[in-house]
Amino acid sequence: MKTGQRVTNALRVTLVGQILFKGGDHAAVVECFALQQGAAVTGGAMAGQLGTDSAVARGRAGR
Repeated sequence: MKTGQRVTNALRVTLVGQILFKGGDHAAVVECFALQQGAAVTGGAMAGQLGTDSAVARGRAGR
């Protein structure tokens, strides 16, 4: 699995967190959303620094 693919999967999980926010416990969902966003951003930044995924390294993640 490529690093860019892991970032994409993390972003999909974030979207699920947003959907649950509408019907779930406010505090729990906000905490979950923040952790998922952080994981997605960190994954993309690390891939760019290490040059492990050329699409992310060029600033075009998800394309």
